[in-house]
Amino acid sequence: MKQIDLLLQARQGDPIAIGQLLSQALKMKPSEITVHLKQGKLQVMLRRATPRPFAITTIHHSLQPIGKPLIQQVRVVALPPNAPAPLWVETFPLSPTPPLGHAHAKQSTHSASKPVDLRTTARPSPSKPRLPLRSPLSLHQWMTQKPQPRQWWPFLQAHFDRFKLGIIGLVALYGLLGSRSYNVIDFMEGSNRIMMFIHGVNLIFHEAGHIIFMLFGSFMHVLGGSLNQILIPALISGYFFITGQRFSSAIALAWVGENFWDVSIYIKDASAMELPLLGGEGVLHDWNTLLEDLGLLQLDQLIGNLFFAIGSIIYLSAIGLGVYSAWLHDRSTPTPPAA
Repeated sequence: MKQIDLLLQARQGDPIAIGQLLSQALKMKPSEITVHLKQGKLQVMLRRATPRPFAITTIHHSLQPIGKPLIQQVRVVALPPNAPAPLWVETFPLSPTPPLGHAHAKQSTHSASKPVDLRTTARPSPSKPRLPLRSPLSLHQWMTQKPQPRQWWPFLQAHFDRFKLGIIGLVALYGLLGSRSYNVIDFMEGSNRIMMFIHGVNLIFHEAGHIIFMLFGSFMHVLGGSLNQILIPALISGYFFITGQRFSSAIALAWVGENFWDVSIYIKDASAMELPLLGGEGVLHDWNTLLEDLGLLQLDQLIGNLFFAIGSIIYLSAIGLGVYSAWLHDRSTPTPPAA
C-alpha cells in the first residue's frame, strides 16, 4: 500500500494503518507492533526491545501528520516476548513539541495543558535540527529506569551483536581462567589443553622466524623465533583494523597478547633450562643465549613477568575492542526529529 493511502486510512482512525506507519518509522516488522485507539488515547505495544529515547522521538514525529483530535494522548509500552515485565512505559500528549526526556505521564499532561502560541514560537533552522531537551534524572528515576537483572538479556539483544558478544566472552573467559597456566610447571605438565594447542600453532611461526631472521646476524637469528611469533598476529590484527574489520582485529590482538604469555614461559626458563626443546638436548636455548649475551641472565624471572604483564594489557585491550565492535551503534543512538 502506498504511503499516502496509509496516511489517509490512519487519519480515519484505522489502527492497522497507524501500526504500519509506525513499523516503517521504527524499522520493525508489523507483527512486532500492536496499536489500539479508543477515545483519543492511542496505546502502542512494542514487541521488541527498543531504546527508549529513539522510540519516543520517532513515534511522536510519525504521529504528527495524524494529529488531534483523533489522537490526544499516546502510551508506549515496550514488552518483548521473553521479558516477564515491560522494559519501560511512557505516556505523553500528542503536542507539536516532542516530549521532554523521560518525564512521567502526569508531568507531561500538565505541560500539555498550557496553550502554545505557534505564531510566536521560534522554529529551528532546517539546516540545524534540534535534539529534544533532556531533563536531569533523579537518583530514584535512574534506579527505576536502568535495566534490571531480569531485563539484561533483552537489553543485550537490542544493543549488541549476540554472536560477536558470545565469541569475545569466550576469549575473555579463557584469559581469566587460562592465563594462570602460563608458567614453566603447568606447561611441562600440559594440563591446559587449549594452551598446548595454541602453543603448537605458535611454534610453527616461532621456527619460521629463526629461518627468516638468520639473514640479519646470529643475535637476530636466535631472537627471530620469539619475535616472529608475536609479529605475525600483530600484522594480522593491524591489517584487519586498517580495513575496518574491527572485531577480527580484536580476536587477532588477543592472539598477540597470548603470544607474549607464551614467550614469557620461555624467558623464565632461561636459567633452569628445564623445558623440552624441539630437536633434543643439544638444541640451543634461545633465551638462555640471548640473556647471557646481554648480561641479564639473572633477571630472567623479572623479564618473563614483564612480558606476561605486557601480554595481559594487550589481551584486555583486545576484549575492550571486541565488546565495542559488538555494540550496535546505529540502533542505540536516537534519531533527532526532522525540522
